[in-house]
Amino acid sequence: MAVPMRLTELRAIASGLTAEQLTGLLVEVYRCVPKTAREGAGLDDFLRDPSEVRGKRPKQSGPSAPDMALLALEAEAFIQDAYASYYFAPNRFIPKRERPKWRFIVMRLYKALQRAGGNEQERAEAADLLFRLYTLLCDASKKLLFSSSDPFESLRISRADFFRAILALKQAVLPPEEFTEFAVRHATADAPDRYTIHTGLIDAALPFFKTPDAKEQALAVCRRAQSAMKASLRGQPRAGRLSSYQEDGGVNALTRMIFTLHAALHDHEAAIADFKANGRYGGPESSLYSLLRTLYDFGQMDLLLREYDRAVNEGIHPREELGKMVQGIRDAGRLPKYFG
Repeated sequence: MAVPMRLTELRAIASGLTAEQLTGLLVEVYRCVPKTAREGAGLDDFLRDPSEVRGKRPKQSGPSAPDMALLALEAEAFIQDAYASYYFAPNRFIPKRERPKWRFIVMRLYKALQRAGGNEQERAEAADLLFRLYTLLCDASKKLLFSSSDPFESLRISRADFFRAILALKQAVLPPEEFTEFAVRHATADAPDRYTIHTGLIDAALPFFKTPDAKEQALAVCRRAQSAMKASLRGQPRAGRLSSYQEDGGVNALTRMIFTLHAALHDHEAAIADFKANGRYGGPESSLYSLLRTLYDFGQMDLLLREYDRAVNEGIHPREELGKMVQGIRDAGRLPKYFG
């Protein structure tokens, strides 16, 4: 889709045309405008007497639902302009004073697309555009497309809340199996921005798997993704692979989601077994620390103490602060306010 022309571009082009060319262009543009649109905008009155009507806008009886076609054009144009760095780098398309206003554009689109999603006929397109806007903001967290390196913080909308809004629309338009694939894939997307840990996205997705069957289906998707990732890492030479940090992040995101789903099904033993078998947290002591932190997050005091004792019996030497925390738990009979 072509990027809509901006008024500054239009004026620049018009200033170079002759009167005859302008007349011909005006006639052709007029022919392209539907009659209802001409009447709604008062275009005929404006053409008959520009001095009388100039600057006026037709009155509206009240707030109306967003026009999906116009909303889509605006969203497409904004996304393309942002990826072209027009809201960050010097350019002739967006004036310098307008570039910081990207926040207001995103917020308006974010709200308008959710409202448009209330219309069943427009819900699928609204969901797709909202996801593309989300993807843009995620990309802008890793490379400068706006003046802020953390666009979600600038908008005062968390990445998890934005993701939750997308899932609400997607669940209404996708078949259950396809929705589950979408939710798992993007809740565990590798290399999240440095301000977001996977737990926030996973916690945002979990309420959409309401029944035990839905949770089991999500577990099956996670396991397939886990197997595919392992096969992919085995089949690639070290030089052609992602960094160890990115690889481990992708594997551990799936491990965390599997743990979360098992916990939601009240099967913590299966959660621990998968964590130990598939987590990539460094050496044995680092893996123990990560497991205990996860059990702490889920409020599993007895299992935390059990796994600590097992590790010590197996010859693992936990860091000193971990030992002090465990002793404090034994003395108090409850988990501390903070881990570590």
